[in-house]
Amino acid sequence: MEFGVRDKSYERDLSRVPENYDFEVVTEMVKFFEKFKTKTKLVLATSKPLVNLFIREVLDVDTYLRNWSTKPIFLEMVKDMKTKYDKYWGAHNKMNDFIYFAVLLDPTTKSHFLLHAFKKMIGYMEVMEPPLTLADIDKKSTSNVPRD
Repeated sequence: MEFGVRDKSYERDLSRVPENYDFEVVTEMVKFFEKFKTKTKLVLATSKPLVNLFIREVLDVDTYLRNWSTKPIFLEMVKDMKTKYDKYWGAHNKMNDFIYFAVLLDPTTKSHFLLHAFKKMIGYMEVMEPPLTLADIDKKSTSNVPRD
């Protein structure tokens, strides 16, 4: 209430006097957007695009958005951001193939990304068939044998 007494112009921009909850939300938003500020500076600060840095940051944004999507006050905002992210980076089959080659050829990231990042990124989008058992293989091999 003190804010409304000191500055009457708040009514021009706000429908009510900010409460403690509003400041808590803003504090959380600052934490949320700080990550994007840092990543933007990192990616744009270099004069040459470094794929090994770039792909790491892109995949980190995906993880970051997934983690923040569990917070109720950010649900709608993160959902919109995830939709925008997926438009450019979400579909692995639409990604530029050179990104895959760059990661595979970079010895510092090869094993980490092969085992973790691509598995995470692709794994939740595709359903794999269950592996064949020995019984399945025996059935297939005996069914192709001609009988007299």
